[in-house]
Amino acid sequence: MFIRLDFATGALTLEQPDDCTAFHVEAVGASAPTTTSVADGLGLVGRVADDEHVWVEMASVRQMASGQVEPGWPDDFDAMVDFARSNGWVDESGSALRAHIVWSGAPI
Repeated sequence: MFIRLDFATGALTLEQPDDCTAFHVEAVGASAPTTTSVADGLGLVGRVADDEHVWVEMASVRQMASGQVEPGWPDDFDAMVDFARSNGWVDESGSALRAHIVWSGAPI
């Protein structure tokens, strides 16, 4: 699953939500992309973690997935979070996942 941030439209969407085996943020259409511009585009959903990553609020991911996923998804998501936690990819508060940023070109 990944969050797609389209700088041209400002749209923020959760893509492939049933795939709880991977997680990232895809930034599309930024003329001068930076980690800060991605965090700004995510709004309350995320914040800067470092030069290549952002923290994404788990509650926001759950909300974005609502109505798009199968009934077993919460267990799959929790398993992904547990894996992330075991690798140090959950913030100190336990509320956000670290996501790497994939930079894309023009919007699809």
